[in-house]
Amino acid sequence: MMKKDGSICWAPWGNAFHEVRRDIPAGGWARLESIRDGKWKRYHPVSVKIPATAFMEKNAKGEAVWFLLASGIMIQGAAIETKNQIMTAEWGDKDVRVYVVTMPADEAVRPVHDRMPRLILQP
Repeated sequence: MMKKDGSICWAPWGNAFHEVRRDIPAGGWARLESIRDGKWKRYHPVSVKIPATAFMEKNAKGEAVWFLLASGIMIQGAAIETKNQIMTAEWGDKDVRVYVVTMPADEAVRPVHDRMPRLILQP
């Protein structure tokens, strides 16, 4: 994810399905509508930018379809903090997880999938 100062920081993506974390949401996505409705409020999400050159959605057959991103476009993420189960030098006793914020698909993605990452401009 990109920090406010423009530096890049690595953080785990969401709560992988193989993890047994009940204190944070399962999966790696956060619907924009649920964030706006306050369903994520208890996690105190912080909007972050995820640098990327493309994103992938799977079609009805389960096949990967890639969508290239124009220069200056980033994916919006929601970063949350929770107690770190393993202390690290970078985060200390906090564990930061990043969820991809999703929204209804636009006309380009809709033939492949009904949702897509929320895309934002890099300042």
